[in-house]
Amino acid sequence: MLEKVTFPNTLEEIAPEAFVGCSSLQSFDFPEGSEHFMICDNVLFSPDKSILIAFPPGLRIEKYEIPQGTTLIAERAFKQNPYIKEIVIPASVVRIQDYAFENCASLEKIEVDSANPIYYSRHGILFEKGIPVLVPYQDIYFNERRNKMLCIPAATDRSKLTIKKVLLAAKCFSGCKNIKAISYDCGDYSHRIDGAFDNCPEVEEISLRNVEVLPRLIDCQKLKKLNIEGDFVG
Repeated sequence: MLEKVTFPNTLEEIAPEAFVGCSSLQSFDFPEGSEHFMICDNVLFSPDKSILIAFPPGLRIEKYEIPQGTTLIAERAFKQNPYIKEIVIPASVVRIQDYAFENCASLEKIEVDSANPIYYSRHGILFEKGIPVLVPYQDIYFNERRNKMLCIPAATDRSKLTIKKVLLAAKCFSGCKNIKAISYDCGDYSHRIDGAFDNCPEVEEISLRNVEVLPRLIDCQKLKKLNIEGDFVG
């Protein structure tokens, strides 16, 4: 089993999914130093620690506080770590790339520093503030800002979730193992939510109102009931 990866100091780039599925990987190492990467508490960062690149999939830590000064959490950085239960995001983080916390089976909550200008958490769920959208009104469109739900922790203890007037990120429900029912109302306008409910293995009922396009429902094996209300484009 792969428990440690040692890189040469000549390495310049690591792909986002390089370590996905390496369930025993606990640490990285650059024995001769590197101009492009650094290791802090077994986690892979850029040299100035501004980018969190990869959290080892097999690292057995229940709570991880991302260092202040980190500004970007890379794509799939925490993906499929089955041990982490809580992640704390500092005020300095201003960008979180896609699927950063996807399918972390034990993740119960994500907490964000209240001083963060871009992100916030509510009941352990991660949101992005004020995404600009075009909202239809009769024959014209006007600009409005709506918050976006980025990640519902896979181990949240909620069995039912009612969501209104926020945007949904792709795969934001991925891996949620306790949620049985989801009710989602897009509000006064419709938008695409394709992929938001992928890999939600225990959900039995989904109710949607004012969706633009029916979402994919990949790996929702126990889904029994799908309710659709209001406007529906395609």
